[in-house]
Amino acid sequence: MKSTHTEKYFNQALLELNHSPNQDLLNGLIKNFGSKDAAQEEYLKIRTIEIQEDEERKERERKTIEENDWIVI
Repeated sequence: MKSTHTEKYFNQALLELNHSPNQDLLNGLIKNFGSKDAAQEEYLKIRTIEIQEDEERKERERKTIEENDWIVI
């Protein structure tokens, strides 16, 4: 199950890279790595982690809201 989630986040990062990448991040990585291919690979690693962390944060917030709703009721 974990690999399916990771694959989901990777696919989101890949879609982002192909259609509307974070230009500041991508350009900085190109400067650091000196190669567009290496920069894109690192971009995918970074964004996969960021997207996963963001989704996990949203899920925790959703659960907290649900728990608080039960307390109020």
